[in-house]
Amino acid sequence: MKKTRVIIIHGNQPINGKIDPEYADRCYRASKLIYLGSRKKYTEYIILTGGETVKGQISEAKSAQQTLQNYLWKLNVHAQVLLEENSKTTGENIAFSEELLQGLGIIPDIVVCIGRKSQMNKVRILVKRIWKYGTPEFKFIHGIDNSSRLHKCIDAYIMPFINYIDPRERFFLAWFKRIFRNG
Repeated sequence: MKKTRVIIIHGNQPINGKIDPEYADRCYRASKLIYLGSRKKYTEYIILTGGETVKGQISEAKSAQQTLQNYLWKLNVHAQVLLEENSKTTGENIAFSEELLQGLGIIPDIVVCIGRKSQMNKVRILVKRIWKYGTPEFKFIHGIDNSSRLHKCIDAYIMPFINYIDPRERFFLAWFKRIFRNG
């Protein structure tokens, strides 16, 4: 029987309506992971996450869709690509991805999260706090991280603590991000 593997790619804000290079790198890593795992005969799903973080711009997930499809086509591998376009925070990425899978009746055996290196501590904590659907094995892969030193420090050391208290980033962090992202 085939195992079901779901790869969740955490989004990045598009630059002038085009995919951010860090997000493109994550898409490449996901397609390469599927290519390398194709001998294991997984049923593959990829969830591109990220909503409209700037009013009037394309969603993060939509900006990455064509890039991912191109990588999959070049490597001649197949995966069903799902878009999660409602989230604005990392916590919501995880929660809404879980809801999307649940709504489609997909029970993953393995969930792979791909994001920035500085983001992985935060993602590990959020997955443990938020994910309740099934009992998948979780794996974490990081891509390139072009964040400033300050942002890396905040992401790696302060955010995990805040996310422990407010896993979906609904209060302080959501308010803070909306001010700085949307002006």
